[in-house]
Amino acid sequence: MSTTTVQTTAPINPDPLMNLLEVSAYTKQSLTTVRRWHYRGWLKTFRLGRSVVVRRSEVDRFLTDTEAQAR
Repeated sequence: MSTTTVQTTAPINPDPLMNLLEVSAYTKQSLTTVRRWHYRGWLKTFRLGRSVVVRRSEVDRFLTDTEAQAR
């Protein structure tokens, strides 16, 4: 009799999707500020169903670019 091993956990996504509220918590900025970034097109977001989401790598890129411009 042979046994089969089945992986029951999903692989961890190194670049998760975040909604605007999660971006607000991640960046420690107000939700209004994050929405402003979204509406002005500074933060590359997209719709997933009715939700507006962004990849964490995009948030990190935006913050790095903003920091570089401030110098």
